[in-house]
This record gives sequence, C-alpha cells and structure tokens, in this order.
Amino acid sequence: MGRVATSATHLFFLGILLMSFKRLDAAIEPCPASCRCTLEILNCSRTANPPGLHRVPIPEPFGHPYVFVLLDFTENAISSIGKQVWRAYPWTEYLILKNNHLSGLSNKSLDGLLSLTHLDVSCNQIQTIDRNAFEPVPFLQFINLSGNLIERITQGAFQAWHGMQFLFKL
Repeated sequence: MGRVATSATHLFFLGILLMSFKRLDAAIEPCPASCRCTLEILNCSRTANPPGLHRVPIPEPFGHPYVFVLLDFTENAISSIGKQVWRAYPWTEYLILKNNHLSGLSNKSLDGLLSLTHLDVSCNQIQTIDRNAFEPVPFLQFINLSGNLIERITQGAFQAWHGMQFLFKL
C-alpha cells in the first residue's frame, strides 16, 4: 500500500506541475497584435506594419494575465495618449515612447501609471508640457525629454501633490 500511495503522490505533484506550465503558456498567448510579450515585457517597438502603431493597444478584455513592468513603444506613430489607456498597465515601471509623434504632455497623459519610475519620451515632437503633467506618477525617478521641440513648459508642470520627491534625473 505504501508504494501505491507514493506513486499517487508523485502523479498528483506531476499533474500540478503540468497544470502550472499550461497556465504559463496560456498567459503568453493573448499578446496584442504587432507586439511581443513575455511575462513582464510588452514590446511593441519597431512594429512590422509601417507606419507602426497609431495608438497604445489596450488588451481585451480590460485586464490581462500579464504584469508588465516594461512597455516599449519605440518608433511608432503614436500622436496622442487616450484617456485611461494606461489603466490596463498599472504595474508598469518603465515606459518607452521614444521616436513617436507626441506633441505634448498633459495631466492625463500618464494617468494610471502609478508605479512608473522611468519615462522616455525622447525624439518626439513635444512642444508643451502642461501643469501637473507628472501628477499621476508619484514614483517617477527619470525623465528623458531630449530631442523634442519644447517651446513651453507651463508653470507647475513638475508640481504634484506628492512633491516629485523621487525625481532624480531630468
């Protein structure tokens, strides 16, 4: 009876192991079109469909099995950020929007990115940064704004209720 119980226990644990692998595979399947996904990275950079993405993809349904820490939208044609688009990516720490067509940053541009620490919006066409533009990102440490056409930074653009206390490098 001891050998039968040991074999049953082994089969039970083997079944659990196989089920966890099946869940891992299922988590990788619903990646947005034109993007590549791992468990922590959504890479929509240099998309194969010229001129690239025109908007940030929102996973269907509103929520997904990933916990994306890094979002990369380099070299696309994104010109604006829709309202609440980032709500689907609440755990993102790194956001790369380099070389797109963004023309400004408003106080809604980063709404929903509560965990964001690094923001790269370099090489866009950003001309204005509105008041409280960084209000939604209390843990922001690094901002790359190089290669933009900044004409106006509204007074209070870098003011926020949280004091931007973690901002280390602009």
